[in-house]
Amino acid sequence: MPQDQSSNRPNVTEEVAKPPHTAIQAKLIELWQSVLEVEVSIHDNFFDCGGDSIKAALFFNRLQQQFGGIFYIVTLFEAPTIAEFETYLYQHYPELAARIMGRTVASSAASRDRLQPEQVDQMQQLIAPPAEDLSNTPKNPPACFILSAARSGSTLLRIILAGHPQLFAPPQLCLLQFNTLMERKASLSGNYSFWREGAVQALKQVQGATTEAAQALMQSLEEQLTTQDFYSWLQQRLQGRLLVDKTTTYPLNLATLQRAETWFEAPLYIHLTRHPHGAIRSFEEAKLDLTLPPFIPGLKSREAASFNRREQAELLWLISNQNILAFLQGIPQQRQYRLRFEDLVVQPEDSIRGLCQFLDLPFDAGMLRPYAAPEAKMTE
Repeated sequence: MPQDQSSNRPNVTEEVAKPPHTAIQAKLIELWQSVLEVEVSIHDNFFDCGGDSIKAALFFNRLQQQFGGIFYIVTLFEAPTIAEFETYLYQHYPELAARIMGRTVASSAASRDRLQPEQVDQMQQLIAPPAEDLSNTPKNPPACFILSAARSGSTLLRIILAGHPQLFAPPQLCLLQFNTLMERKASLSGNYSFWREGAVQALKQVQGATTEAAQALMQSLEEQLTTQDFYSWLQQRLQGRLLVDKTTTYPLNLATLQRAETWFEAPLYIHLTRHPHGAIRSFEEAKLDLTLPPFIPGLKSREAASFNRREQAELLWLISNQNILAFLQGIPQQRQYRLRFEDLVVQPEDSIRGLCQFLDLPFDAGMLRPYAAPEAKMTE
């Protein structure tokens, strides 16, 4: 290959001229080059070749269109070269790897044995509690919290609530676990930084700002505010709208849930339930264990690795709902509402009218159109 065809490309090895060794490598090279618009070898780093989060999303979109599967940008941080990504596919996406090679592979059904109490105890010990809060700050105005296990339909419910003009329901804020925004930033950095994006979306919405301006503002606030103060800062700019916080990690620790009572005046709670079969299957299909934040066990944890994906899904569903029920036992009935995900999708209007009555809001027909106005609902 002539030297001038690759000399302008950053950090490219001499292996660019060598053919790929496997069908998977060939397909990945094809997809990477279509996104990055440069030639690559199997040992080139995606981000060193001009890749960023947008191009990563384009790559995964094209991979999913051709072969299926659900991917997260964090995957490229874990496996940033084609050689590493191929190994990652074999480990976590064996069926997809087989499809790329034109083969079929039998799904390895996980053991369906009943979980044992000691397994629940082990998983609970792996979930880190929040650091003690000694600030003793006056309580914030009321807010509403959606409490649910992962993959129980909380994103759909959040978008439905965001369709009401008197509610402000951003994507996952992931705030209650931390005393300060700087502590949150330190914990949710690098591979886990996408967990901080919900707060940026909230700032973008309330300020009418660009993504870049919202990110700069968030960086400034992270250097100044406690987490409770950030909630207050946000609430002051909602023009009377009620803040709805949908973060599925809160129920994994009872002490985290208790913070809502400590930081807010008479907050409201929506307990969203879903049959465990549906929630667990969705967790498995989405491979959600690959994206869990550092205060929740993932496959990197030696102890958590003893649980297969299905066991992790069931354990997290069980622990979340046990904590929610224990927490709500101490909450007045008028401040809690239970909603079944199955009712929400089968009888949406009845379910939404019930929610509006609980929130003391008039029913708004716009809530029945969750796919309308994506920018206003922060789903773009």
